[in-house]
Amino acid sequence: MFNNAGGKIKSIAKILFIINAVLTGLASLVGIAAALFGGFGYGARRFSGIIIFGVIIAAALEILLAYISSLFLYAFGELVESNSSVAANTAGIPTMNTNVAYIASRMADSTPRRPEQQGPGQI
Repeated sequence: MFNNAGGKIKSIAKILFIINAVLTGLASLVGIAAALFGGFGYGARRFSGIIIFGVIIAAALEILLAYISSLFLYAFGELVESNSSVAANTAGIPTMNTNVAYIASRMADSTPRRPEQQGPGQI
């Protein structure tokens, strides 16, 4: 269920964009049909060209905004996916904490001695 979360986020971003684009297309067709057949009232019939133009502009802007918002969601999925692959590829590499513990243990083993404690010929 939680495996490949980045790929699932990317798939959801694509699906949401397609759903949004299809629903925007259907809504714009309804708006154009209403403008052509007088669905906005008798007085609006003479402005049907302006209404159709407005519906087309609104649909184009909605599809553009849907693309941009889906792009952010897709980029987040890509980030999660690449972070997961980096974590999988670096699983066996020692971290800073293990290096510090190793250095501290080596320093404890090689504590400097006073000259009188050293054996002959040791500096």
